[in-house]
Amino acid sequence: MNWEFKHNNSLLIGINKEIPKFNKVAAFDMDGTLITVNGKHVHPKNEFDWVWLYPNVTKTLHEYYNEKEYSIVIISNQGGLEPDKKNGETRTRQIKQKLSMMAKELDIPFIFLASVRKDVYRKPRTGMWDHLTKLIPNIDKEKSFYIGDASGRQDNWKPGVKADHADTDRKFSLNLGIKFQVPEEFFQNHDPISYTLKGFCPFAFQKTRLSLETNIDELLQPIFDNQPNMVMLIGLPGSGKSSIVENYFESKDYVSINQDTLKTKNKCVKACEANLEQGNSVIVDNTNTTKSSRATYLSIAKRSNVKCYAILINPDLDLSLHNGNVRSLLPNSDHAEVPKFVIKMQHDKYEAPTEAEGFEKIIQVPFIPKFKSEYHEQIWNSYTY
Repeated sequence: MNWEFKHNNSLLIGINKEIPKFNKVAAFDMDGTLITVNGKHVHPKNEFDWVWLYPNVTKTLHEYYNEKEYSIVIISNQGGLEPDKKNGETRTRQIKQKLSMMAKELDIPFIFLASVRKDVYRKPRTGMWDHLTKLIPNIDKEKSFYIGDASGRQDNWKPGVKADHADTDRKFSLNLGIKFQVPEEFFQNHDPISYTLKGFCPFAFQKTRLSLETNIDELLQPIFDNQPNMVMLIGLPGSGKSSIVENYFESKDYVSINQDTLKTKNKCVKACEANLEQGNSVIVDNTNTTKSSRATYLSIAKRSNVKCYAILINPDLDLSLHNGNVRSLLPNSDHAEVPKFVIKMQHDKYEAPTEAEGFEKIIQVPFIPKFKSEYHEQIWNSYTY
């Protein structure tokens, strides 16, 4: 097999024999779909610890390549292969050895694509398929399909079998708009198996978006009519706070106070005090999800004799995770993907604001995405995790 890393070592590509040229694609996940461990343990012990998932796997792939004229492609998430990470080179060597053994038994051309980082190439994101379209032009998506085991099946979908570890394979197919099956359905003709998808669903959001559309300018007008003042945003990381600042407050000459920019809360406090003293309006663009985190700024507003308004953005964990992922995936983004546990921790500690804390008014603003490019819209309208 011929191997190379592409896209800043984010994508490992292996070509067996030659690039297949059929425009119909039969694509497969690898672990748990084509192969499994040789025993009852969960994770492979080494590159030699594998067997075909079912006896008919090689025969079926031969049939799809030789008789039905499908290009065979393996698309797999493989974290830990980064050349610059500890044991990355060793793990890369091991997976190359494993694929070489699989290739010897298959003895047909195929493409192997592995995402090794948490970026646009990692399923359910479609970066690996996007690269595939450069290798195989004019793919017929209506006749192509993807087979994977991370499909959202629940406990006991088969007696005694645990739930799937994830649902990213099914979401990957939904993002692409191609047919999906689990290996049992494809290789064993099993009846369709029920599933449940977790997390934020952009497709469902689009159906309810019209009901969320509102005149945000009208909601915010009471704030703009009473300047100078302080505005405090309240929302999880990735909830859309900075977008509200950019879309509605920058044009009103508000000074944004943001701890990501200023680095410490003490600097945020001093910036608030200085700007209010100069007669400027300020907007505190931090999470402010707990009563104690809000108290400091409310006391500054009181000492400065200005009203403080709260803008509450729905503390939806799944939406915030999705928005954070989208932000990190945009070209030239300086935002790293916020770890899920960080957002979840803030969500678990969230305390709803009340006017009794000292707010003049609490205004709940729905999140409505605004897109800066066609690519931004495409990414946002797809599953990201």
